[in-house]
Amino acid sequence: MNMRFLFLLSILICTLPPMTANCQETPVSSPTPPPGSLIRGVPEYADWTATYKYSGDNKSGTDQNVQAALKGGKPLPQTRQERVIKTKDISYFLWMDESGAKEECWNIRDVQWITPKGSRQRELAMNPDAPYFRHDLQTSVFLQFKWISPSNYIGIQKFMDKECMVFQMGDQTGKQIVSFAYIDLRTKLPVLFKTSKMVCTYNFGPPPSQKLTIPDDIASFLRQEAERTAKIMAPGAQ
Repeated sequence: MNMRFLFLLSILICTLPPMTANCQETPVSSPTPPPGSLIRGVPEYADWTATYKYSGDNKSGTDQNVQAALKGGKPLPQTRQERVIKTKDISYFLWMDESGAKEECWNIRDVQWITPKGSRQRELAMNPDAPYFRHDLQTSVFLQFKWISPSNYIGIQKFMDKECMVFQMGDQTGKQIVSFAYIDLRTKLPVLFKTSKMVCTYNFGPPPSQKLTIPDDIASFLRQEAERTAKIMAPGAQ
């Protein structure tokens, strides 16, 4: 029984369903990835949902909850779902945590309008120093997958009815968290990101056919800014 078959068999056991088995993936020795790009950037028009599952979900109480109880505090809610709709330079993000609380963000030409959890008021975040600015928006690259390279490619595995390229980061000595990334071989889009603590699955819907409609309050702000800029740049303006 060769090493490649053992690797594929172990991956299959570990992913049906995620977090229900104690996986020990065995990488193929020095495999070569298929020709072409390993993963594409975020498409100009895209619509996807990322769903998160955590290692404590199948237990009566998570380690995090136990530790928080011992300290007399409450664990921070974990993200359960992220929805992203992108149309060129306009992107909409919606996050929901395990309590059902939601946070949303409109990102327009790298200017953000954040609606924090428990609020209906949008907060303008024009630069990274703004209080509500989000540094983790996936507008050009899929951030959880920036580390993949030919050197950590370990083989092809079918997952969620897709043939996927599989990548591994870290070793299995227990000294660091091992991460696995699954990339759709046909579309070069993310399918799954997995560690011992968390599994995140990506589901891509049909891409939007036209640009997103900006909310009225944001459109009004942008219009006023454009008018102000035009006056400043007009010939003879002081």
